[in-house]
Amino acid sequence: MKATRPWHNSEKVLEALEERALRPRRLRDRRMRLSLNVARRFFGLQDMLGFDKASNIVEWLLNQAKAEINRLAKEKTK
Repeated sequence: MKATRPWHNSEKVLEALEERALRPRRLRDRRMRLSLNVARRFFGLQDMLGFDKASNIVEWLLNQAKAEINRLAKEKTK
């Protein structure tokens, strides 16, 4: 008996992943790996600022860098 599993065909896997990524109904769980050095700095900052969730520190960092991010985005569009 031959199993028909979509992950056996790499093209079907890619199509399934793309379809899943484009679904507007729900947000994807996106994780990233940090190097050991970056992880130490990141979690050290999290502890220093007293945040209990990694998402809070990411939000704080993005807010702190907002002006610079906007400046870089404007430069890139020129």
